[in-house]
Amino acid sequence: MSSRESVRSDGQGGRDDQHSSKTEDYVVAAEKVVRQILEESPRQSAAHQPDHLFRVRDRAISLAGQFEKDEGRKVDLEILALAALLHDIDEPYDDKEGHVMRSVGRASEILVKIGYPHERAEKVMRVIAEHSSETPSQATSDESLVLFDADKLDGVGAIGIARTLVFCGQQGMPPPMAIEWYEEKIAKAAPLLRTKSGRSLARKQAEFVLAFIQRFKEEQGKFVS
Repeated sequence: MSSRESVRSDGQGGRDDQHSSKTEDYVVAAEKVVRQILEESPRQSAAHQPDHLFRVRDRAISLAGQFEKDEGRKVDLEILALAALLHDIDEPYDDKEGHVMRSVGRASEILVKIGYPHERAEKVMRVIAEHSSETPSQATSDESLVLFDADKLDGVGAIGIARTLVFCGQQGMPPPMAIEWYEEKIAKAAPLLRTKSGRSLARKQAEFVLAFIQRFKEEQGKFVS
């Protein structure tokens, strides 16, 4: 979903043009604030820059469409889009622990800044609070189910490999240590995926990752006793 595409804000569809315009305004406003904040955050993880947040937003909107078909339930796309844009808004490369609650706090400030209704802002923050595999929690909404999987999908495939290496590089990990960290991360997150389509997509993307890791180990084994 691009910033020019409207999102459904009540999980029902069919809202009037005026409300759709307001919904788009909120998402566009959040995008602008995200870019501004991260441009001024030198400690923000290189793997959690605006490109990650925008990809997760787009993945989440796509997953939501399939989720609705699979489960027969509507997803609030406005809540989902805002939660995706803000879910890692405060994740320093050297202080990953606690990033979820820091991001919740920063998201609260941003939602106030863009004039987002308080009751709906609370829902956005709840979705953010439930997105991490480091501190897994029971999802309390369909939006949480979808965001969790969309976020994890950005960690596998070619993009996932690139993000892992740049993140681990910022922390001074040599490649073998980064690969070990990545294997552990995937093993922990894979069983936690929450949607049918998310699990299916993850399996396909993981094939590339596992082949890469195997190739890395084969090449590394030629030179390290």
